[in-house]
Amino acid sequence: MHYTIEDLKWDSTAVPIILNFNRIAHENEKRRPKGVPFQIFVGLKVLLEALLVGSYSAIMGFLVSGVTIVYQLPRMFQYFLVGFLKHFFAYWLGVHTLYCQFGVACDSKNVLIARKRGLVIDSLFEGFFFGLMSFLFMPFSLTTGCAMIGILFHLSFEIFGLHKKWCLANCGGGGGGHHQ
Repeated sequence: MHYTIEDLKWDSTAVPIILNFNRIAHENEKRRPKGVPFQIFVGLKVLLEALLVGSYSAIMGFLVSGVTIVYQLPRMFQYFLVGFLKHFFAYWLGVHTLYCQFGVACDSKNVLIARKRGLVIDSLFEGFFFGLMSFLFMPFSLTTGCAMIGILFHLSFEIFGLHKKWCLANCGGGGGGHHQ
């Protein structure tokens, strides 16, 4: 039986980022170590994904900061540039395909449906959101601020089900990684 995003319900008694998947068994249940509850296993996978996204964001922030030393770009534009390039290069490096296949929200055996026309728009949106968040992270270095934004965005998108919607639209029928 296939479940939709509406089946995901927030469990306010759980640790804030762990989702309660009522009645949903994970497609890759075999990967879960014995004795580790399903919700904790999924929560740890989400945390690992967020840390990887944060690390990738920090690397992009470091690269952009190196370029901006030469050109003296405004700080908000630096964050915008990091968000845009992070999303754009993730597509070209195959990160989106890996997310379709192994991400908690997707976990699909299907490959990414390449939407090149949506790539620039999606990258612009991510750049815009990084630029908006720059005001909260001005006291930090660009690298540190980008890492924190990457982690916060990934966790937020996972909690609010936006990754699941992205998977349904981009993973060739994926997004249905949770089956019973």
